[in-house]
This record gives sequence, C-alpha cells and structure tokens, in this order.
Amino acid sequence: MLLAAQYYRPPFPEYRFWKRDLAQIKACGLDALQIWITWAWVEAEPGVYRYDDYDALFDEAEQQGLGVIISTVGELHPEWIHRIIPDGAMIDHMGNRVISSHRIESNFGLTPGCCTDHPEVARRMGEFLKATAEHFKHRSNLVSWDIWNETRWNIHADGHVCHCPHTLAAFREWLKHRHGDLDGLNKAWHRRYVSWDDVFPGKMVGRPYTETMAFSAFLQFRSEEHMRFRNQIFREADLPQPVGAHGATPSVDQCGIASSFQTPVSRGSDWEHAKVLDTYGTSFFPLWHKLSLSNFMVTVGALETAIKASGNAQLWITELQGAAANYGQEMGEPVPFDLQQRWLWSSAACGAKAVIFWSWCNEVFGREATGFGLAGRDGLADERMAALRRITKVWKQHEALLDAYQPDPSSVGVWFAPENYQLEAAETAQADKSKQSVYAWMCVLEQLHQPPTVVTPAYLEKVLPQLKLLVLPCANIVDPEAVPQLIAWVEAGGTLICEAETDAWNAEGFYRPEPEDRPLMHALGFAYIGRRQGRRRQIQLADQGQQFAVEADWFTTPLEDLTGGAQLLASYENEAIAMHRSIGKGHVYALGFYAGLGVADLNAPYAEQKSGFRDWVTQLLNLSGSRAQTTEALQVEAPNQVRWRTGLSGQQRLLFLMNDSQEPATVSVIQSEDSPVTELLSGESMESTSTNTITCEIPAGDVRVLSIG
Repeated sequence: MLLAAQYYRPPFPEYRFWKRDLAQIKACGLDALQIWITWAWVEAEPGVYRYDDYDALFDEAEQQGLGVIISTVGELHPEWIHRIIPDGAMIDHMGNRVISSHRIESNFGLTPGCCTDHPEVARRMGEFLKATAEHFKHRSNLVSWDIWNETRWNIHADGHVCHCPHTLAAFREWLKHRHGDLDGLNKAWHRRYVSWDDVFPGKMVGRPYTETMAFSAFLQFRSEEHMRFRNQIFREADLPQPVGAHGATPSVDQCGIASSFQTPVSRGSDWEHAKVLDTYGTSFFPLWHKLSLSNFMVTVGALETAIKASGNAQLWITELQGAAANYGQEMGEPVPFDLQQRWLWSSAACGAKAVIFWSWCNEVFGREATGFGLAGRDGLADERMAALRRITKVWKQHEALLDAYQPDPSSVGVWFAPENYQLEAAETAQADKSKQSVYAWMCVLEQLHQPPTVVTPAYLEKVLPQLKLLVLPCANIVDPEAVPQLIAWVEAGGTLICEAETDAWNAEGFYRPEPEDRPLMHALGFAYIGRRQGRRRQIQLADQGQQFAVEADWFTTPLEDLTGGAQLLASYENEAIAMHRSIGKGHVYALGFYAGLGVADLNAPYAEQKSGFRDWVTQLLNLSGSRAQTTEALQVEAPNQVRWRTGLSGQQRLLFLMNDSQEPATVSVIQSEDSPVTELLSGESMESTSTNTITCEIPAGDVRVLSIG
C-alpha cells in the first residue's frame, strides 16, 4: 500500500521550501512524492534536456527516505514547437490553425501544442520520453512511472480537433480497417463516395450522426493508440519500476464536455489503457464534485472492475483531493480528515493499492492557486496531518494484508458501451442522459450494498459468466456480436433488464424502426412501437405480487409482445410500458421507459430518495439470486449510512465498514463458521455470540476494518 502526495509542478514549490516540506511529508508517514516532468520545462532548448532541478529534488527525497513517482507530461509542448515544426499545428473543425497558449494550471508549456499524428511531433515527443526514462531509471528511490497525466491531448484547443492532413489520413485508415474498403464504407453509411479524399469527420454536433459518431469513436481509438505509443517507449527502456498512467475520470464518467470540445470517451477507454500498463487510475475530487461516499465508492469500483476485466494492472487513486478545491476566486468547501479518512479506507476497500494526494502544498499559480494543499493553511492542516500519521501507522503495520486484499467480484453488472454516449452527444455535445441513466443504476445498487461490475462489450465474454443480473440502461446501440452471448446467458439463468429503445439504433447512427432489424430485442421477443412525448411521470409497476411506484423521465416507448406469453407489469395511457418473460432458466424485463432517469438526485441522502425504484431493484436482486448484503462467507446487516466492502487477503477475509453519517451506527456480522476476528485500527479481538455473530459499534464518521480468519 503506497501513500504519496503530488509535490513539484515546475517551477513550484520553489527550492527554498523543499527540505521543510519533504521532512513534513516523511513525518506524516507518506512513502513518496509525485513530480511532473514536463516536456516544455526539460527541453526548453531544442535537443537539450535539463534535469538539474529534478536531480536535486530526487537527492533531497532520498535523504528524507522518500520515494519519487515520475509523471511525464509530454502534452505540455515546448515554446518552440510551432517555430520548429510550422506545419504541425492542430486544425479545428472550421479549418483554422489552432493557436496554442499556456495552460490554466501550469506556468510553462503550450497546449494543445502540435498534433501528435504529425510524425515529426511524435518523434520529438518520443525522444523526450525516452531521454527521461534513461536519465532516471537507475534512481534507487524511483518508485513508479505515470506516463500520461489524465490522458490529456486537446486542452485549450478551442474547437473540435484535429482536422489536419495527418489526422484525416489516420481517420481514413481507421475507417478502412473498420469497413474493409470504400464499398464497405458506402454500404455501412448509405453513401456513394468515389474517393477516400471525400470522406471527412463530422464537422460539429447536430450534423449527420454517422460521421460525427465515427470521428468520436476514432478519437477514442486514437487515445488508446497514443497510450500504446508512450508505453512502448518506456518498455523498450527496460525499466525496473512499474509503468502506469491515469485518466481524469473513469470512462463511464466521460460523457463529453461541450465547452471544452471534448467528445465522449475521447481520452480513451479504461479497459484498453489498463490492458498495457502495470498500474492505472484516475483523479478523484469528491468534495469538489459533490460526490457522496456511496457515489465515490461506486465510481472507484467502476474503475476497479474495468481494470480487472482487461488485465492485471493495479488500481491507483492517482489524484485524491487534499484540501478545499479553491478555483479562481471561488472558495471550495474545506476537507476535514474524518471525511478524508473515509475516502482513504474506501479506496483500499475497493482494491486500490496506492493513493496520491493532490497536493501537498497549496497551489500558487493561476486558477488553482490557494487550494488543494493537504498541508495548506486552511485551518485544518494540523488535524489532517495528525490523523494521517495515525492511519499510515495502521497501513504500514498491516501492509502485507492490505497489499494482498482483493474485493469480492460482483454478481451484478451495468452495461456501458461508449457508442451510446457518442450517439447522444452527436446531437447534444454531451451525453448527459445516457450517463445519468448508467450512474443511477450503479448508485442504487451501491446503496443496496451490491456494488456492480461495469460491463463493456469488448470484455463481455470474460465478465458475463460471473453475473446473475445485468442492466442495459439507455442502451440504444447493442453490439450484434454480443447478442448470442446475452441470449445464452439468459437461457442459462441470468436476469436481463432492458430500458427503453434498447437496440433501436445501429453503430453507424441509423434508427431501425422495424422490430426484425433489432437483433437483441427481436430474439428476446419484444418490440418497441414508437416514441411517445416525454415528461416526468410515475409508473405503477406490478411484479411478483408487489406494487412499486417507479419514477420515469424523458420519452416512453410502448412495448409489443412478439411471441406471446409475456407478463404485463405496467401500462401508461393504455399502452404496455413494462413486460417480463422467462427464457430458459432466466428472466427478461423489458421497460418502455427510463427508470434510471427518474432518480432525481444521486447524491441526496438515502432517506430523502423515493424508495419505489430501490425497492423494485431489491426484488430483482432476490429474483436473480444476487441477494443484497450477503457473501458466501458472511452476512452483513448494516444501516445504509454504513458503506462496506469485503474480500479475501490470502486465507483471511477483510471487511471494511465506513460510517458516513453524524450518528453512531451498529453493524452485525454473521459468519458461516466461527473464526477469530480482529479490528485492525485498534488491534482488539472481537468475540462472537453462539450464533457466530459479531456486533460492531462505529462512531459517527469513523471506520472499522475487521480481519476474519
């Protein structure tokens, strides 16, 4: 278990503070500091690499007994880049050359700089990365590499990019690989192109969905290719340290940002990034982004399941909010350590093997100045550092146990396919409804102590066998290759929930009105029979003898039973709006509405949320055999304000309990067999009753970690 703090983003903090700050970092029990090594700063003169300040910082860290994590920031381009490579600039969607500038939170270096599809730009960036790897790889206190910071590439582009000749050529090659040849493209897109030179990306949102979606999918692929480019450079350097990277948010959160001209998942897929790396993570600023603890945990869990589905990389929380997120002249909410410790233990509970605070000192430059510093002068620093010393002592005492811990896999999945985000964003620039729909199901499952696996089509074969329940929220597009797997899984006993318009569009952005043209829903025996005007409404849903008042939003799509025998669950304005049928040993629920969008505020306190949807999901869990609050080894009975995770560390089971409220809580843990139990924070043994039950009292805002066995 690694605990660290971001420290140096050149040229701050200044040298005169290093000895004091690093001594404090060490005294708090942190293992390492993270530093930005930026291309612009190192190669301020073409072909001349200067690492003198970094070498001095490495030396000081070594004297203090601290490790160093290097974050290589190749996307901050040197000031000379446009002068040396005049034809390397990005071109926006209007055909204009993008003018680079200094970034809002970094004092030196241009963004977006030049286009890395230009071979000379890629070569020079590669030379910087290679030189950095060679210069530092033999440092004894170098802990790890973070080779791409938040997978940034188009910051400050001020338009949709890139439309330069090199990117257009790469886009057309990607289309050739996808469709075979121009005839294949014409067939898929229903066009009559006679030359590849006539094929262009979508100019902007609201234009034809087909090329807009295609270019968005290409940008996702392009980011994944760029990660492989960076990774190969560091692998060829034969580094003894692990190689990792991190995104700004998990892919499931990347619904697009209209104001920044970012399309959904344009920073790449977590699954594909993690597949080639040793460590992978994202940034988390829970208080800044107003995430409840349950939402924080479900988002960390989403990333953990993506990483585990695609390979063996370790999950890192690569940026965790250190203090108030002051931004410009806006003052952020202060971060007390009782909240921060719940983030730390929740991260460990979800399987993270490292946490890096952003940052140690308050920022001093630009929009981020005055905030974020764990040790910053906001009146709470002493409290945070004292509490941090206590928690690092526990982490180090049980380091091997925490290192080996893996959370139990979930038997519940929530479907995430980037093309559904890209379809919505082709019209609106941001896939807000698709994201909210996905997150609503994820968050309600987390509230029910059944954290979900996030399922993406490319890794369906690996993940599907462990699932008993799978939700397809806002899944307008379903990969045809996934259909046979989904049908076979339902027949074998799986429970599938489909929201409105599932499978109604194809991957090229064309609507399919005929039921027989929708492979999944047709195979399941259902058809959606047109859209009805949308407004917020309540659906009275009858299932297994119970009535549930489920909120819905957006439009509705009434249902038709194609094969007969389906059970009607709900009607709206005299049309079927929800049906259920058994297929083989399994179950299918077809909804003609968006239940997830009816959850108004995902961060509202549990007690304030309407319970109809949550109660129905509880029944679905029971039907599918995914009983909430149960594992094979133990049953946990906890009030909702207590978030929990459990898993194995070798032969021992760990149970993490986080009380996210201002009231004390009592948790009962019923074991399948009597095993010794130790509470790790206090070191105290806990006695069970004759029924193998442990009662655990958790003070307000506190944490307990039980080692069982």
